[in-house]
Amino acid sequence: MKTLPCLLLALLPLLLNAQRSKFIDSLLDNRLILVPKYTRPTESNESLLLKMNFGQPDILDSTGVWKLKDAQILSVDLVFTDYPSAQDLKPLNRKRYNNLLNLIPINIHDGNISWQMIRQLDGKDKESSLGLLHGWVINYRPKFKPEDTETEIAYIDSVIKKLSKREPIVDSVSSDKIRHWDVIHGKNANVYREYAGRPIKIITDDERLVKKLFWPKKDTLIRIPTEVARKEQLLVFPQERAIKSDSVFLVLSPFVVIAKNDTITYGERSIIRGTIPSVLNRVPITDALVIADVTGSMARYTGQLLSWLSLHDEDSSVKYLVCFNDGGIKADNQKKIGETGGIYGRQYTNVSNAANFIKTVMRGGNGGDEPENDCEAVIKAIEMFPDCNDVVLLADNWAPMRDISLAKEIRKPVKVVICGDNMIGVNPDCITVALLTGGSLHFLNEDVVDLTLLKEGKQMMIGGKMYKFNGHKVVEVKK
Repeated sequence: MKTLPCLLLALLPLLLNAQRSKFIDSLLDNRLILVPKYTRPTESNESLLLKMNFGQPDILDSTGVWKLKDAQILSVDLVFTDYPSAQDLKPLNRKRYNNLLNLIPINIHDGNISWQMIRQLDGKDKESSLGLLHGWVINYRPKFKPEDTETEIAYIDSVIKKLSKREPIVDSVSSDKIRHWDVIHGKNANVYREYAGRPIKIITDDERLVKKLFWPKKDTLIRIPTEVARKEQLLVFPQERAIKSDSVFLVLSPFVVIAKNDTITYGERSIIRGTIPSVLNRVPITDALVIADVTGSMARYTGQLLSWLSLHDEDSSVKYLVCFNDGGIKADNQKKIGETGGIYGRQYTNVSNAANFIKTVMRGGNGGDEPENDCEAVIKAIEMFPDCNDVVLLADNWAPMRDISLAKEIRKPVKVVICGDNMIGVNPDCITVALLTGGSLHFLNEDVVDLTLLKEGKQMMIGGKMYKFNGHKVVEVKK
C-alpha cells in the first residue's frame, strides 16, 4: 500500500523539473521584446536589479532578494543584448532562467506575473554591449500594511502643500500677454510647445527642412492639418502664423521617462509630471465623471490628478469625482462580484475638498488582495451621477479586475487611463472595459481610440503585445 505514495513522492521532483523546463521553453520561444535600450520602470512599483555580466548566466549579487518575501511580483524581465545578433542565445538564456528560479522560488503558475525577454538593439559590438544593462529586473509591490496608508496620505499632503505655495496662473497659453521670446526660448518653452504630451522641436511646412533635421531614431515626425494646428494653438508665433500650406510637420522629442516627484512649471505654478496630466491635457472632456482607484500604491497617480485639478479650479471640466478602495477593510473572502463596495462619490468643487475626500476614502481601507472592483465602481458611479458626459477611469495596470464580467453592464463609453508601466503590455481587463463600452485607452504618450479590429474578432497590437477578444473578454495572444 505504501509503494504508490512513495513512488509518487520520488517522481515529484522530476515532474516539477519537467514543468519548469516546459515553462522556460515557452518563454524562450514567445516572450521576446526588442528595444533600443532598456529603461527600468519608475511609476507605481519597486524594482530589484540582479546584475549579470555580458554573455554570462550567473547572477553577480543577490542582495535585496529578501524584499520579495510576501511581495506581489508584477513582472520578471530578462534584459540582455542583441550581440552577436546571429548567435543562438537560447542555451545561454535557459541557464539564466534556471539560475533565477534556483535562487528565488517564483510561482511559475501565477498568471498575473508578466515574464519578458527584453533584447536591446543598441549593442552593435562587444564594447557598446558592455555598457548596457544585463541581468534580471523584478518589478514588485511590497505587501501593503495598514500604516502604509498614512505614508501615502502624507505624500498627498506634500503635493497639496507644494501647490498651495504657488500663485495662480496669470496668463494662459492663448493669452496675448505671453512674451513670445520667453515662450520660445525660456524655461517654459516645452510647456507651451507640446503635442500629444511630447515637446515640439520644430513646426514647419518646409518638407526639405524636416528631412534635413529629422533624426528618426530619436524623434517622432507627424503631419497634421494646418487648421488643426491653429485650433490647438500651436501656430501662435509670428514666423508660424505665416504658414499657408494645408498641413504642417511637427518634430517631437523622444518619449520622456517620468521620474518620481518630477514637476513641470506652468506660469507660476508647478504640477507633477506623469500619465494623468499628460492624458487630461490632450484628451478633451466635458462635465466629466472621474473614477479613481485609491487602493494601496496608487497615491502617485492621485497626486498627479490633484496636481492637474489645481490648474483648473476655476473652469474645471471635471464635474464629479468617485473613489473606490475595493471594499475597504472587508475580508477578501467576503468580496462578492457586484457587491464589494468601498465606492464613494461627490460633486467636484475644488482641489482642497477633493484632496480631503480622497484621503477619507483611503483611510477607509487599502484594498487588500490584488484584484479590484473597477467595473462595479464604474457602474455605481454612473448610477450616482447619470447626467455626466465623459466617464474617465484611472485604472491600475498591474491589478486584474475581479468583476470584469460586469463590463458589459456599463452603459456609457469609458476613457480608460492606464496607470502603471506598459512595457508589460496592457492589462487585458482594461482593454475589455474600453472595448465593451465603446470607449478608449490612454497612455502617457498615446491614445488608442479605435478598437475595431478586436470587435471584428481580429488580433490587435496594443502596448507592444497582441490581444484578441474571445467573445467574453480580451486576452493576450500567446504565440
